[in-house]
Amino acid sequence: MIQGVSWRNTKYYKMKKNYLKTKLTYWVIGKDQIRTKRNYYRRYTKEHFRYFLNWHHRLMELSPTSISLLFYLAEQMDEITNEVYHNQATIRRYQNFRKKIGKKACSDATVRKGFQQLKRSNVIISTNEKGNYIVNPIYLYKESDEYRRICINKLLEHTKDIEWANTNLLEALGLY
Repeated sequence: MIQGVSWRNTKYYKMKKNYLKTKLTYWVIGKDQIRTKRNYYRRYTKEHFRYFLNWHHRLMELSPTSISLLFYLAEQMDEITNEVYHNQATIRRYQNFRKKIGKKACSDATVRKGFQQLKRSNVIISTNEKGNYIVNPIYLYKESDEYRRICINKLLEHTKDIEWANTNLLEALGLY
């Protein structure tokens, strides 16, 4: 039985490396009715990405594996450019990630199909470089709003380039 949980006794520690450490002090009454002071420590990751609304209809089109792949890619994407790579190493890391968290293994073909579904639904944008994609910054982004605006403006500038004509950039930005 937890009694007397006081949030005033909660201490927040500064970010160290990739974790935020917290401490909560509370009292526990034992069988012999003696109160004992206990501490509860917890680590939370400080890595993040932001998820913007008004695109849930795109998620509804995707398979569970594709959604899992999307959030894995969002964790792995470059902080400023949102770039991710589609190569055998990325596929292998994703499959190892699934095993690590106790999910059913999937084949390379399933992961490739997930990339294609994400591209078809304009959640990721193909670039003019083979195997290079950009997670659509309109939907997901890691950095501040200022960097997000710069990233979107750079993508808008690429709409004028002929090299980007055979990508899904216009559809992904909602210009087509």
